[in-house]
Amino acid sequence: MMRFVGRVLVPARVRRAFLSRLDARYVTQADHRQDVRNIRDEFRRLHRETKDDRRDDAAAYATKESAKDIAKAIAKDVVKDVVSAAVKDAQRENQSLREEIVALRAEVRALKQLTATVNKANDQAVKGHRLAERTAEALDHVLQNEVRVWQAIDGLSAQTPATNL
Repeated sequence: MMRFVGRVLVPARVRRAFLSRLDARYVTQADHRQDVRNIRDEFRRLHRETKDDRRDDAAAYATKESAKDIAKAIAKDVVKDVVSAAVKDAQRENQSLREEIVALRAEVRALKQLTATVNKANDQAVKGHRLAERTAEALDHVLQNEVRVWQAIDGLSAQTPATNL
């Protein structure tokens, strides 16, 4: 490979414009070296993180069975807690229903007694009504007889002459 190098006199203004344009398009060797160092450091850091992740994964895989056991135990505890809470709720509901049944039975007894009392009062009212009707009929007969007696007295007094006594 051959290289031709030539020197040419160029005005400073043109040279500066050329170099600024060249610098804008190309990376300098120092910048390139710095970029390579940064990439190498990033690679090493990522390599260390990968090794750490693999080590963590191995440890996690080794404890996978114990994690499953722990998850099962936690699930059992959760199920046990849920079931016990449901049982407690059911027992509370059962107790409140029993108390309500006792209260309702007491109310039924009170209503039966009230019904018996009302029935007795109704029977007495019926007897009183019947007695009142009989009494009214008897008084009606008495009054009719009294009217007949007075009519008879009036009829007799009309037939006999009036006497002064």
